[in-house]
Amino acid sequence: MKNLRKIVTLFILLITNGIVAQTVTDTDKNLVYSAVYDINGAKKGAGVSYFDLLGKATQTQSWDLKTNKIWTTQVLYDSEGRPALNTLSAPIGSGNFQFKPDFIKNSSGAAYNSFDFESVPNSPSAVGSQLNSLGWYYSNSNTSESYQDVTSYPFSRTIYSKLIPGAVLKTVGGNKINGEWPQAYTFSMQASKELSQSVAFGDVKYDNYKIMKVVNRDVHGVENVMFMDTDGKTLASARCGGTISRTMSLKIGEQGYADIHVPSGSNMGFTVSTGGYAITTYNLITETTVSPSTGLPYGFYRVSVNNPDSYIKNSITVTYKENYYDYALNEYDEIGRLVASYQPLNKLKTEYQYNTLGQLVYTKSPDEGEAWFKYRRDGQIRYSQNSKQVLLNEVSYTNYDSYARPIESGVLSVSNFSSLNPETALPAGTKKEQQLTTYDALSTTELNTLPSNYRTPSFLAGNVAKTSNDQTTTYYSYDIYGRVKWMVQNINGLGFKTIDYVYDVVSGQVTTVDYQKSIAAERFIHRYTYNSQDNNLIKVETSTNGSAYTTHAEYNYYETGALKRTALAGGIQGIDYVYNLSGQLKSINHPSLSASNDPGGDTNDIFGMNMHYNSNDYSRTNTPKPIPSTNNGLDQLNGNIKAITWGTQNLGTSNPDTYYYKYNRNNWLEGASFNQSLEVDPSILAAETRQATVTSSETVEATQSIVLKNGFYVKGTSSLTFTAKINAGDNVNGNLDYNVSNITYDANGNIKSLKRNKNMASGSNAMDNLSYVYKTDKPNQLLRVDDAIGQVSGAEDIEDQNGDNYMYNAIGQMTNDVSEGILYEYNTSGLVTKVSKNNVTLITFFYNDKGYRVKKTSHNTTNGNVLFTEHYVRDASGNPIAIYYNGAVKEHAVYGANRHGVFNRTDASTTYELTDHLGNVRAVFKNGNANAIAATDYYPFGMSMPNRNILGDYRYAFQGQEKDKETGKEAFQLRLWDSRIGRWLTTDPAGQYSSPYLGMGNDPINSVDPDGGWKWKIFANWARNSAINAGLDPGELYKINGEWGFNTGSGGEVFNTRAGGLQFETSVAFNYTSAWKNSIPAQIAPLTGINYFQMWRQASPENNWDAIKHIGTELTFGTFDNIKVLLTGSHFGNGPWLKGSIPNNSDSGVEGLVSVATLGYSSTYTKGLKVMKSNPFGWNSFSKVTKGWFKGPNHATLRSKAYQELMRQHNLKSYNNNAVKQFNEFKSELDRVMQTIIQDNKQQD
Repeated sequence: MKNLRKIVTLFILLITNGIVAQTVTDTDKNLVYSAVYDINGAKKGAGVSYFDLLGKATQTQSWDLKTNKIWTTQVLYDSEGRPALNTLSAPIGSGNFQFKPDFIKNSSGAAYNSFDFESVPNSPSAVGSQLNSLGWYYSNSNTSESYQDVTSYPFSRTIYSKLIPGAVLKTVGGNKINGEWPQAYTFSMQASKELSQSVAFGDVKYDNYKIMKVVNRDVHGVENVMFMDTDGKTLASARCGGTISRTMSLKIGEQGYADIHVPSGSNMGFTVSTGGYAITTYNLITETTVSPSTGLPYGFYRVSVNNPDSYIKNSITVTYKENYYDYALNEYDEIGRLVASYQPLNKLKTEYQYNTLGQLVYTKSPDEGEAWFKYRRDGQIRYSQNSKQVLLNEVSYTNYDSYARPIESGVLSVSNFSSLNPETALPAGTKKEQQLTTYDALSTTELNTLPSNYRTPSFLAGNVAKTSNDQTTTYYSYDIYGRVKWMVQNINGLGFKTIDYVYDVVSGQVTTVDYQKSIAAERFIHRYTYNSQDNNLIKVETSTNGSAYTTHAEYNYYETGALKRTALAGGIQGIDYVYNLSGQLKSINHPSLSASNDPGGDTNDIFGMNMHYNSNDYSRTNTPKPIPSTNNGLDQLNGNIKAITWGTQNLGTSNPDTYYYKYNRNNWLEGASFNQSLEVDPSILAAETRQATVTSSETVEATQSIVLKNGFYVKGTSSLTFTAKINAGDNVNGNLDYNVSNITYDANGNIKSLKRNKNMASGSNAMDNLSYVYKTDKPNQLLRVDDAIGQVSGAEDIEDQNGDNYMYNAIGQMTNDVSEGILYEYNTSGLVTKVSKNNVTLITFFYNDKGYRVKKTSHNTTNGNVLFTEHYVRDASGNPIAIYYNGAVKEHAVYGANRHGVFNRTDASTTYELTDHLGNVRAVFKNGNANAIAATDYYPFGMSMPNRNILGDYRYAFQGQEKDKETGKEAFQLRLWDSRIGRWLTTDPAGQYSSPYLGMGNDPINSVDPDGGWKWKIFANWARNSAINAGLDPGELYKINGEWGFNTGSGGEVFNTRAGGLQFETSVAFNYTSAWKNSIPAQIAPLTGINYFQMWRQASPENNWDAIKHIGTELTFGTFDNIKVLLTGSHFGNGPWLKGSIPNNSDSGVEGLVSVATLGYSSTYTKGLKVMKSNPFGWNSFSKVTKGWFKGPNHATLRSKAYQELMRQHNLKSYNNNAVKQFNEFKSELDRVMQTIIQDNKQQD
């Protein structure tokens, strides 16, 4: 315990700039006090963490400077000393810190105690709502936040298993849905011969392996299974509940029990051959006894020997059935390296080969062809070649300086890859696509070519001085803290363009971004104003001369730190946000567009919408303006949106309108019903059982399972029938206006069919009835789309296609759309460089030294002559700060909490955008006018709805991405998106799903893909930090069917936007802020709660010391390469490194050159910082820092996959090498921390 207290204190010290005395009135208690000061010594925050006599955290209080309130959370323990109840955060007034024993009160006003939550564990008592108590803040009595959602159970109550010591059985708390707290369950157990079956590996060698299987049941009862070996490597995953079952047997070993999974299906129970021993069988969910039977309902069971002391192992056999299907498989070599993976569809195989050092040297993918790699002795990748490059006699290369920093990468013409020596100089050959980086210093001669005010860059030592390719050269200067002071871009055809940054001397936040400071005709300034108490952004202004400023946006926030209101264009449009108890966005304005319903009382709203998740997703009834909820639609208990009601000015005759959504078991969208609710018949039960002879015709329906037990018998005749049917709810009516129906998928998630209607016109609303046909040898690649309806006028739908319509190159990039006469060309980074139509150039793209579009030329479709050229000048985050048309500046994007619109240079007007929860641009208006000049309603997957759009000239559309008129497709940074068919045109650089063409995870209602790489669930990248700040334990990160989430035990995935801003609950999460990242914190869980560390690895750490090493890993590489951060410091989410997955270039770190002209946000507010591209140095540093740290089971797999990622980054050649110095500084800082901890532990040992 002594060690623990020292470690806790150490981490608190790390986040403070100084600690001085402050009144704490109960110093007789065990406590840790912390305070945070700014550079001037002004206190910005303070907190006290209280501990009981055993050192267990009990109550945390944190002072919020802005509200002058003390916010509190509390942990209560059960009679066995286990943490049993964790509260949400609530204020208890102001003044001095003092332990509040009655922070939680029961309905009678007494302090909430074990009697209230242990008497009936599954039904804890409701809290009271007395002033300055937990319950008051979450009740209708709360007058400080009139839209704060309410609950009688503002806590998370952990219920432990009585059968499995220490295991959590369920978690209750928050608001019930349909009278219950939804539960998700996870159980692990020994596997039998499942993996030797033909549906899996079909190899009897797996009968000899000791294999564990982990079955996850989500809150909707959907189950999936994962198989692991004793090292923890994932061997397989599958879906449960198939139509074909297989019989398995399992002997009970010396432990005296066996756990059995019974999947959904008919007669899927089990029997037991007892061998004369007495046994007891338990239901692991209800923890009641049952009798073994083939008719047991689906679930989890334990067969236990009554007297294990006298039991001879393997004397009892349990015979059960399994019906797992759609297996994804992994194979490993003898030292645990992944050598093959198989997709669910047709067992499509990807191969991996390694050298003796464990470096990946060869891959072969069913979609992306083959690739080869060569490394230097120090582990840096030097050469790679893919199947496309083989045909062209080309290789990718990287050169390094003496410090192992990449200085040049590109493509080299060479005939023999095998003869290349990675240790010698680059052979002779033609180079192209070169990316060059210069560090430390630049020659005076070169500097003298820059504009006169930018010839003396500062603090270049150890930093990137210049990056360049054939289109753009960028120069940098830094301040003493390593922040970008200015950057100069020399763009071909455009010349020098400058961006200057000014930072607040206290907070370090950017206050001014000055574009073309010295050129009056092009100058454009962003000025940002922050709240002096919590540093939240409160105002965004721009100017073209530095004297007269225009206010574009002003922000107000809830006490919790969540955005409450944005006023655009001086208040012409107000945007109000309301959140539910889970932090999910509930409302944007009000869909009625009426001032009497709008939270802000605005009389001229252009757009409003409500998100509906389930029938009890918002419980407060006395809000100043109504916040609609609905019983209509199919309730979603896992965070998915069940329906959206919206209203847009001048769009449609039925304003407001509602789309109701239906999902399949994989959370893939099955349909969208326009203004017609989808319902489950309330008379249909969740489960039905039959065990008698059928004497009269019967149809049995259930929403989850139908079990036919022993004794069931039917002999079908022409007059006697029996039908069993799982009814999950109404299907979408395929005949009604704007309905999207019959969306079906293959095992990999490729769309097989889709029907989409338009509005009724001339007696018909038919538009698309699509059947997707895929290649036989490469079934992820689309061959053609057959449309039974064909082309329809007035809509941008797809035409019927014939034969081999889509063609692909050797690495899976679509090159030809025959029916439309379209040809696509790509560079080695996978970016589209040219689109032709009917063999005439249609459009060409050029990219800058960071891989972003820098120029577009549009061509005459008849003769290919250039019609116009657009240049994009981008800030350090990659967002356009100016766009030039034929060399003249045309527009500037206006950035604040997101992109708010575009300033038009020609008439000095500003066009503002209004977006929905996905960042889709729903309406556009101009300053001085509250009427929409353009508006669009969207189908799922992003296609615009016919007769529900007002055409305008705004360039941004679906998910806020630019939609090129020439192609009709949204141009995400990495790929082109075809909203008509809901697919990407080329492969996924992130490798997120089995099918690399799958779009938005087949979940376009709840998901965004910021750049065409990694698809994020809405709020998922904020979830864990937000939940912790709210006082919740979000549980272990898990992944099912490609979806990341946090298992709360009461609602599946957590989607949470509410965070405490700068209000940190230090007993729940300590905040570590490194010097180089200034105000961007990384948040880690407390050392007092070992279970919290499950977020860092699959298994809980062995002890606190083991845990602290994994914190070090994350602080070293994780915070640098995994975490998406908002500049307010309010939120973060962990990236794909967790659990052995690998990061992609869109989510691989914190941008080193942060441009706060964009405040790190994109057009969608889920994007977080525009993150930098990883580079080989990053992985090399990670290897050194974490050497010997990983004892976990996935280390070998993680490392091998990391080399795959390294290869991909090598081919992208889009490094941001400024991160190297910052990483080293951060690592050095961490090294001091780790050495202090190490010495402390040695002394105590």
